[in-house]
Amino acid sequence: MALVVRGAIGSASGLPSIRALLLVGVLASGITLVGMGFFLFRFDDSKAVVQLFWFVIMLFPILGGLILLLQLLEIRNFGGNGSKRKLGLPVGQIELLHRGHKILGCLVYNHFCQATGVHMRKLFCTASLFFSIVPVTFAQSTAKPADSPNPVATIHTTVGDMHCTLFPKQAPVGVANFIGLAQGTKDWSSPVSGVKKHGVPLYDGTIFHRVIPDFMIQGGDARGDGTGDPGYKFKNETTADLKFDRPGRLAYANSGPDTNGSQFFIMEVALTGRHADMLNGHYTIFGQCDDATVELVKKIARMDRDPSNDRPFKPVKVTHIEIKNAGSAAKEPAAKPAAKAEPKKHTGT
Repeated sequence: MALVVRGAIGSASGLPSIRALLLVGVLASGITLVGMGFFLFRFDDSKAVVQLFWFVIMLFPILGGLILLLQLLEIRNFGGNGSKRKLGLPVGQIELLHRGHKILGCLVYNHFCQATGVHMRKLFCTASLFFSIVPVTFAQSTAKPADSPNPVATIHTTVGDMHCTLFPKQAPVGVANFIGLAQGTKDWSSPVSGVKKHGVPLYDGTIFHRVIPDFMIQGGDARGDGTGDPGYKFKNETTADLKFDRPGRLAYANSGPDTNGSQFFIMEVALTGRHADMLNGHYTIFGQCDDATVELVKKIARMDRDPSNDRPFKPVKVTHIEIKNAGSAAKEPAAKPAAKAEPKKHTGT
């Protein structure tokens, strides 16, 4: 590295190449911008090794700026054997910084500062410090805070786990309701006994009571027959950008407009034509399940069932629903109590 630099700018006693100095400044700024860009805009908890790598890269220009600042304050004998110190830094620490200085290619700066006068040295070191620090400051000031990741529901069942990403922006009430019932933080009333439940997860122990091949599976009823509700109902949340146009859609079952409660269904297939028209705009889509979940849905939908009501003879049970990133879901408004009437079956059709 030293030989390359020395060849580019000449000996310490000669005049340095302006082009070489400009190139060093541009490269320092480029490395800073790239490092900060990846660190600030590509931050991901699942890639800790990559984060650490870019964090180290980001520290390089900062270290260079610190060294240049020390030069600006006229700390001499940089890495030498002298005993002169400024700012309380011992020679040993300065030597350590000097090693980092060489790694950064800042040997160019050191040669230049030795070959020129005090005023030129201060001018160049100030400019170098500017090119090292300003891009970092600019990146920090203009970076937008990363959006919180969407909640992810892991539905643990007796035949495997299902993973579904929830949509709190498109269906804030529905997502908050699902999370509350799954975690036991939302009160509900038993559709069997009428007893109010507090701190009890509704979905634990429920079954997929209705399964239809090439269509969907339905669950979430504490009664277990498709007529139960949690003791309240809430409005539909439909948007033009969410349709039943892909497998794995997670949606609320209902018995009519604005009668959502606890029952949900997961689509095995994408719908088109009149079948899509029957569901789009009439049912709240509040999540999307992954491909592995769709394969599990296909398995469940093909279990032996009673053709009169599509109830499996050996229904799959939900053991628990785990929610990750639940804090990113908005708090739901109060839902209206369910009207006291003859139980009506909630359906996905």
